Amino acid sequence: MDNVPLLTVGALIVDRGGNVLMIKTHKWSDKWGIPGGKVKWGEPLEGGLIRETMEETGLTIDNIRFITIQEAIKSKVFHKEAHFILVNYIASVNTVKPEVTLNDEAEDYQWVTPQIAYNMDINEYTKVLLQKYLEELAKKHG
Repeated sequence: MDNVPLLTVGALIVDRGGNVLMIKTHKWSDKWGIPGGKVKWGEPLEGGLIRETMEETGLTIDNIRFITIQEAIKSKVFHKEAHFILVNYIASVNTVKPEVTLNDEAEDYQWVTPQIAYNMDINEYTKVLLQKYLEELAKKHG
């Protein structure tokens, strides 16, 4: 079988206080990013997002909405050569800074403001996602 791009989903998760969840992972050279992963055969995108978020954080998300799509081809910061189609969402949790239960894919997590997250040591795809989210916030409050 030919190599084909891998379809992935990920979410910028926002708590009731406006903080966002950042996950630090060895898969992305110990940079900060968002929870997410590969969509399974026959699985709807949002279903994959809900499953991946639960597996990686223990969180139940709602208010899921699409924000952007990106492509990662042989990223220098990913731990192996890969070609991803990154379908990015914004999602919510119903409390402020809920406890997160990380699986073995992640090393640490933080709930921070979107502005702080943007200035953390994040992977380039999370930076693009945060920029789009910050632009949305500026339009909403501007």
